[in-house]
Amino acid sequence: MEIFACKIDYSIHRKLLLYQERCFFLVHEKKFIVDMDIEALWKEEIQVLGKENKRYVQEFLSVIDGIMSNFAPAAPGDSYSYSGTMRPSKHASSLIHAEV
Repeated sequence: MEIFACKIDYSIHRKLLLYQERCFFLVHEKKFIVDMDIEALWKEEIQVLGKENKRYVQEFLSVIDGIMSNFAPAAPGDSYSYSGTMRPSKHASSLIHAEV
């Protein structure tokens, strides 16, 4: 019976030590999370995603605009320069325009 009581005492003592260690780590993790600057961690990633999103939207809109320009009458004169970019104009000749 004494051996059994010693084993129980040892296991309870070991569990208490484990809980104390967990408590110590949880307190430190909480401190690190609270002190962390979340905006600084996410700002760079959000800016990269925003640039990619803007590029994709512009690409898709240019494809749609190219398709729609086959069906709608174009403005007089060339819309594109020799380098393949849109020429700046006072009024937009494209059917679809988005600001991102």
